[in-house]
Amino acid sequence: MADCPLLSYYEIPKKTIIYNWKHCLQEAILEFINAEYYMYFYADYYYIPGSKYYKKEHNFHELFVYGYDLLNNKVYFGDNVMQGRFIQYECRFQDMEMAFWCVLVEQEYKNKIYLIRTKPEIDCEINTQAIKTGLENYLYSVKDIDFEEQQNCTYGFLAIDLIYKECIRVAENKTLIDYRPYHLLYEHAVLMELRVEYLLYKKLINCNEELLKGYKELGKGYIILRNMVLRYIGNRDEKLIERIIYRFGSLIKKERELTVEFLYKIKN
Repeated sequence: MADCPLLSYYEIPKKTIIYNWKHCLQEAILEFINAEYYMYFYADYYYIPGSKYYKKEHNFHELFVYGYDLLNNKVYFGDNVMQGRFIQYECRFQDMEMAFWCVLVEQEYKNKIYLIRTKPEIDCEINTQAIKTGLENYLYSVKDIDFEEQQNCTYGFLAIDLIYKECIRVAENKTLIDYRPYHLLYEHAVLMELRVEYLLYKKLINCNEELLKGYKELGKGYIILRNMVLRYIGNRDEKLIERIIYRFGSLIKKERELTVEFLYKIKN
């Protein structure tokens, strides 16, 4: 986000909250929200009421603060932990304070507040070379240059292959399966469809509607896959997990083909 010309983006270390706001996250939230900044940072969901981890298990995850109600002592935030999908939620300021200050880890990126504000006055040209680089990184599982060095991640199609292998292990060991990665793959396909649609509108891609149609079909395929996973969670049908594995493999192959086609049809 630091490289996006449409955003003002800043990283604030925790020590700055200690020195400038006297160890008070609430004061920092008030000041930044009043200055029209959104905030996101890591919090311990052990202290967030309504979370499945509340008073049960320490779980560090980022959340997105977008507002507050000082009169009713509420912080408004969004996250994808509470119900497995991104939703709006709220908690008391004192709960957020505990959740924030109890994240004590060595990873520097988890010990910062990230500030974001849009720049509506900025208009910029689409960088097709950057899009091509991103597609190449995705296709060949290469880390993007703007990723934190401290994050130990798997990238691109290699990450999808890991989900696929985990699906096979579920079938072999008859263990639980997490539906969230499958919903993420669906959302990714929808975003790719929107990107292709916009590039077609801007005449920045050398193709007809076939590539767009391919991503529409990919999205439909992934939503069917996700629903199959949800059914499997409920019934543990061995034949169903076999069909899930087969469909998943076909979708991965289809997405590789679409990514290659997308890559070679973007105008320089």
